[in-house]
Amino acid sequence: MKHFSNAIILTVSIIFLLIFGEIVNFHQFSFNSPDFSRDSRDVLEFIAPFQSILSDYLTSPSYGITTCSIRKSMSKMMFNTMCLLYDSENFLRGGKYKRCSYSDPNFAALSKNFTTYPNFTNVVFIRDPFDRFLSLYLDKCVRQHKCFDCNEDMRCVVREIYNSLKQRKSASFMDLHSAPSSWFCDFENSMKTYDLLIIGSDLEERKVPALKFSKILEDKGVPRELIRKIVGDLLVGETEHSTHRSKRRKIAAQQIRQDPIVREYLHKIYLNDYLIFPQFNRSHLDQKYQQDDFDLVTFLM
Repeated sequence: MKHFSNAIILTVSIIFLLIFGEIVNFHQFSFNSPDFSRDSRDVLEFIAPFQSILSDYLTSPSYGITTCSIRKSMSKMMFNTMCLLYDSENFLRGGKYKRCSYSDPNFAALSKNFTTYPNFTNVVFIRDPFDRFLSLYLDKCVRQHKCFDCNEDMRCVVREIYNSLKQRKSASFMDLHSAPSSWFCDFENSMKTYDLLIIGSDLEERKVPALKFSKILEDKGVPRELIRKIVGDLLVGETEHSTHRSKRRKIAAQQIRQDPIVREYLHKIYLNDYLIFPQFNRSHLDQKYQQDDFDLVTFLM
């Protein structure tokens, strides 16, 4: 009987420790950090839009389609899609990534030249900035541990991203994945030449852009069987590092919604994206930035 009682006590203790560990993990971002004082955040400047950064342009000359890929905005899926359109026979025979190369000047370029081709349709997928950051954080920080020396400390991550983008010495690995969308694709001069498709994380958020993209492909004469494959891949949207259903994602998403320090940095980094791309839903922003007539220039004066 004594052994039975001890076993019960041990079991209850283990359960308590597990639950307590989850609570600490879930709420750790609510604790005060001396590295992020209110005074230091008051002087943060907004990251300027339209700071040119390395962009990947892919093309399918046969169908007259080009795309500019923005990292963490379906960039890998678009590489596969454009590879399929560029050389469908070899792509289907060889599998993903095996038949197309960024070194092929007819397929890829690091300039905006493709977007000036006459009669070409230019497509780009863009993603809600906070959702894009969440994807970056889960992939590069939680999964790969490539976020500066921050490990999974989200406050550290947003601070380092902000500082790196503010300095703009050169485009680092993290800069390429975290820079505002307005920095890519020569949007300052070429915005009107693109069909902008807003992509989300789950199936419901992908249906509308998938329908629009399928219409573009149909208008360009892409065979129906290829369209079905492309749209199917877009709707599934899974990659080897997809984590949009994970428990860790829920914890990170809650921190983005509730941690005032993380939100302060995210607003300073991405607010201009919300102003430049009206397709983005401003409900993710703090109340003072949600008004349709909000103007950053007036706000800063």
